[in-house]
Amino acid sequence: MILIVMIFIVTGAFIFIIASSMPSGRRTDTADTNSSEHSEITSADTDENFFTDSSVPSKTVFAVYGVDKGKALSDVIIVASFDRVKNTINSISIPRDTYVEMSAKNREELREYGKKIPSGGMKINAVHSLCGEYGNEYLSRQIEEMLNIHIDYYFEIDLDGFVEIVDLIGGVEIDVPTNMRYSDPTQDLYINIKKGRQTLDGKKAQEFVRFRRFVKGDIERIESQKLFLKAFLKKITSSDTILSNLSELISVFLDNVNTNMTLKDAVNYASYIKDMSADKIIMETLPGDDNTPYRHYENETRSLVNKLFFDVEPAA
Repeated sequence: MILIVMIFIVTGAFIFIIASSMPSGRRTDTADTNSSEHSEITSADTDENFFTDSSVPSKTVFAVYGVDKGKALSDVIIVASFDRVKNTINSISIPRDTYVEMSAKNREELREYGKKIPSGGMKINAVHSLCGEYGNEYLSRQIEEMLNIHIDYYFEIDLDGFVEIVDLIGGVEIDVPTNMRYSDPTQDLYINIKKGRQTLDGKKAQEFVRFRRFVKGDIERIESQKLFLKAFLKKITSSDTILSNLSELISVFLDNVNTNMTLKDAVNYASYIKDMSADKIIMETLPGDDNTPYRHYENETRSLVNKLFFDVEPAA
């Protein structure tokens, strides 16, 4: 699901890029749309210096939480490091069943907010649900403690918006490498895509990126997701694609994304993300066993975080 998350981030980046290049009147309209939805975006962001500040640190860590329709359980949890110098994104996907224990300090704070948090362990996707309106903040804290990192920004994403975005840009042309057939009634998932070059609409695109029944398992699945991301980037980087659907794309983006990143910050990052390509994105999974709950391996996790986030190679 990291690819779906990247679609939202990249789409948002290009929306902000196009918005920033518009005449001041139309730019203010965009800012007003954001302001009505997110309190952290204010009219002060539309001053004369708004689009001239490009202060982006060399590395930024962000977390992405893909939530269900009720915006309760976080079924997709990804932590990534954006390297401005190398223009790369290194990411770690955290299985939703990962076992965690919330600190006594955090539990006590949440009890003061009227949240009942069990003293024992839990699956990490339950943290978002149990904390309610504080879910993004305390899930971020939980991940920071587990990985020993600092998260600069979070993005809470409703994954249903993925279908809308792909449909709005007129679909994505893909040379599907193999016949894809899979059925899982428990997830309401039915995949049936034939091999060959074709334009995938939103529904078929979602089926394509969720398909995982390959001979080489996740290795081929990641490659197929990169294939889609490359095709999507090619389509979305056309300014005509954004301009012809700008108001609708802004609406979908705002309806499906909640973030602590301001519009001003987003524009600064967008100027770098516009040059992103699929081969600059590394996708890894939190090391651990295959049980439920999923228990991560601390030593392997530390090595992976050091390598991906801090450029520290493991000892030979």
